[in-house]
Amino acid sequence: MSSHAGRDGVKVAVLSGGLGPERDVSLASGAAVARALREAGFEPVPVEITAGGDFRIGGRAANPAAGMARLRRSGVSAVFVALHGPYGEDGVIQGFLRVLRVPFTGPDVECAAIAMHKHATRLLLADAGVPIAPGMLLRRGDALDAAGMAPPLVAKPCRLGSSVGVRIVTRADALAAAVRAVWAMGQDCILERYIEGSEFSCPVRDTPRGPEALPVVEIRPCAGREFFDYEAKYSPGQSEEIVRTGGEPWLAEMQALAVRCHAVLGCRGFSRTDFIRGPAGPIVLEVNAIPGLTENSLLPKAARAAGLTLGMLARDWVAQAVAEGCGSAGTEARRPCGALA
Repeated sequence: MSSHAGRDGVKVAVLSGGLGPERDVSLASGAAVARALREAGFEPVPVEITAGGDFRIGGRAANPAAGMARLRRSGVSAVFVALHGPYGEDGVIQGFLRVLRVPFTGPDVECAAIAMHKHATRLLLADAGVPIAPGMLLRRGDALDAAGMAPPLVAKPCRLGSSVGVRIVTRADALAAAVRAVWAMGQDCILERYIEGSEFSCPVRDTPRGPEALPVVEIRPCAGREFFDYEAKYSPGQSEEIVRTGGEPWLAEMQALAVRCHAVLGCRGFSRTDFIRGPAGPIVLEVNAIPGLTENSLLPKAARAAGLTLGMLARDWVAQAVAEGCGSAGTEARRPCGALA
């Protein structure tokens, strides 16, 4: 693979689509990334990961190995991973690319797998002293025992993003149904204490000086919505998102926590940490190792407020992937630190 990222005309494959429920969001992220790369002087090569797991390039589908061979023959220098959810954000595609020694953007195998697994993420963050909501894991088939946790609670799938399948449980007699609904998705269930407060999100980007927090975004779901759910995230007019650029100490605290989460999980290039700000201060809800990159997504909005375009960021992320030789022999990947390292 070539190592001249940043020059005009360098080919970068953009992977989007995928097998999971976040497929449509990923396709939108991939389209936005392709436009940004083109504006930054690259030659993007869109690659749709089909619902069956094939690589569709220029209208022709092939299995992943044949698809990557075709991309390499065409002169692709790196891969931009714009996949969300299972297959693309959980370490699977990252492991495939590492085996092939193909430079790729975003998290490496361990970080992707851990960040996608909310229970593993909770263990690492708690071990590092990061504030999280009290909670527990209920594996499929476990006894429906909330271990003394009384509503209101949040029930959510352990390995999905974009708030897919998340439920607010306000009555004890509704808990079993909420957990079983998550299990029916083929997922273990995370139960967390519901914390009343305002929702915020803080993206982080890698710089030559180290990880740097972008402005915090406050999220206000429209009236009638319990929280920032899937529809509120991706349907216009369903939420108000306000970039906070003031100097309040709690904003700086969120930014410091987001940088800490980025480092603890071993994120690379970029990440986004989601918070609830309750009476006790900011509480981390989850860390997104490959956050949405659509024009309406939170990371691009925060970046624009900081004077950065998605093209500028994408250029840096591709250059970082190639410079670090992600997947190359003899290169040690970033490793998460803490309880599971």
